[in-house]
Amino acid sequence: MAATTTTCAPSSSRTTTTAPPGSSRPSACCASTPTPYLATDDWVGALKDCFIPPNGAGAKEMVMHVLMFPWKLMFAICPPAGLCGGYPCFVISLAFIGFQVVLISDFANQVGCQLYIKTAVTAITFVALGTSLPDTFASMQAARGDKYADNSVGNVTGSNSVNVFFGLGVPWLMGAIYWASAGANEAWELKFGPLGTTPLPSDLYALYGGPGGSGAFVVRKGDLGLSVIVFIVCAIITIGLILARRQMGGELGGNRQGAIASAVFLVFLWFVYVIVSSLSTYGIIVANL
Repeated sequence: MAATTTTCAPSSSRTTTTAPPGSSRPSACCASTPTPYLATDDWVGALKDCFIPPNGAGAKEMVMHVLMFPWKLMFAICPPAGLCGGYPCFVISLAFIGFQVVLISDFANQVGCQLYIKTAVTAITFVALGTSLPDTFASMQAARGDKYADNSVGNVTGSNSVNVFFGLGVPWLMGAIYWASAGANEAWELKFGPLGTTPLPSDLYALYGGPGGSGAFVVRKGDLGLSVIVFIVCAIITIGLILARRQMGGELGGNRQGAIASAVFLVFLWFVYVIVSSLSTYGIIVANL
């Protein structure tokens, strides 16, 4: 049997390779080399689309193009997933996500300040919405595109796990290590000492403060006690709803009326959580927890 010859053209130059007789597998040239070129072309095209408005765009489309330009540029700068195995895309995407979260948090705090809303209420409303809407759209896309509900539900639980265990755990661990090594120095005393800005109770200060004290990383509970309890109750109710929907044909989808009723009920639970937590923050509801 004669050998087969394959020609690949990943760039302006053409390369000819010969496959072994009887082999139908494509050569390594065709299988791997075009990927960087195609990824680069996609990247260049995405960057061009940021600056060039759509063909035949009207006034509304032009306004939206200008308003969305910073976000389009940010997304276009992110390398395509086909470049270098997707590692640059993953790393730079994480950096951009962190940058957007910082912006959303600062803007939300500014809105709360202008509206005279307490920081705790701003955190569970504006900041939470701004940082969770991307997860919501990702879960919606997974629910529509996947056969099962595992990815959409897993995205919610995984995202919250990262927020709690990584987003809180790592900064608190760093703070605990720092203050354990620094001890009750002057900065610690100015903040947590008897004459500090936020003094500790006398029993705790006797344990960690004073001359030669070990110091400690202090995180006050604030008004989150009742908020956490309400969240846990709403989460348990949500899990019960998912289990009930499983008996009716599936966690997601199914009967349209049932899906709408479930969505309305879940939004109602969110309003209950926000209202009760806000009332607790402003002292209207008092719970000694």
